[in-house]
Amino acid sequence: MSIYKVSTSLPISTKISTLNDMVLELEGLVEKGKFDINEIHELYTGSGLTRKYTRNESLGHTITTYTNWTHVYAEDSYSIWKYAPTSYTYNSVNKLYFDNKIIENRGQADSETALNFDDVFVYNGATYSDHTTAAATEGDTAFSLMAASTNYLYVGYSTTFKGVSFKFDTRGSNYTLVPEFYHVSAGWTGLTAEVDSLSEETSNFTGDGRISWDLTGSGSGWATTTINAATKYWVRFKTTTTPVTVAEADTIRPSNSVIELLALSSSEVLDEDWAWCEYNDTVYTTIRNKGVSSYEGSYYITSASSSTNKQNFFMYNHEYTSDYESTTYTGSGLSVSKLQIYNSRTPSSGASATTGNIEWDSSYIYVAVAPNSWKRATLSSF
Repeated sequence: MSIYKVSTSLPISTKISTLNDMVLELEGLVEKGKFDINEIHELYTGSGLTRKYTRNESLGHTITTYTNWTHVYAEDSYSIWKYAPTSYTYNSVNKLYFDNKIIENRGQADSETALNFDDVFVYNGATYSDHTTAAATEGDTAFSLMAASTNYLYVGYSTTFKGVSFKFDTRGSNYTLVPEFYHVSAGWTGLTAEVDSLSEETSNFTGDGRISWDLTGSGSGWATTTINAATKYWVRFKTTTTPVTVAEADTIRPSNSVIELLALSSSEVLDEDWAWCEYNDTVYTTIRNKGVSSYEGSYYITSASSSTNKQNFFMYNHEYTSDYESTTYTGSGLSVSKLQIYNSRTPSSGASATTGNIEWDSSYIYVAVAPNSWKRATLSSF
């Protein structure tokens, strides 16, 4: 596609003409893509092959299915809704679109609700403080995290976990975080991006976000240990620099539930950076839930919205579509399960019984492997 830079110094008519040229070319490419999809669809239909991916599947966009959208959870400015597509299975390449605009895929969740850690402790160098309840409760009393390089934050769970989601009441400054897990032979071992795919989204406690990892490699030695009389799988956080502003946490939760995976910042909501994830073959996505009341059913939707407004939102004003792997896919429909030696067939009139000649009748397909020597397979084998 041709892409032109629209200079501010150009005449208005030239700017409009340039933008129109790009729009028209983009529309042409889109229509070509749609035509290609039609051709591929006909090829599959005519061949009898099963399709690995369902394309452009509309989710709850008819009067009989829009009610299959279910409200899951509400935040201050967005809600999480779910829908179970037909014959759906998760693949990292699956796509979700809102009015043809791509939505960010945040992967697979391990649960629907925001599960809480079994234990959350802060160690000040001498004693442990138990903040398990406060860490699980949004809007509860905030609690201070590490105030010095000799302090630790411990999060523990009965099974291994892949990350921690932080929401702060007070954001910290001058932290240099080091997350560690307890290795069965090496003891406390630092998590790294190179070995453990460590991802740190809080920017050293300066903002809300997730800290996640993949302990498939070094994590094979992740073992339970006892902290403050609690035997769990632990990850602990320390700082190698002394904080200037001590971070105060609102919530600290596992990061792999639907609610935590789809957590949005205020800027993401403002910029309409919506997200989706998958759990149990169901699609979960974020939707705006606040606005001027006259725009309910168009600009936003809530769990308490009337059936008419929900119908307006999901049917008339917006459409969710998805490209995804189908559970009905079985691979090529043309594989031959068995060929039988069959030497008594006479070639049809005009056919040369040479290697590579293929013929068929109502019951069998025949492949010539030598003059007057054939192999056959029943049509049901294909």
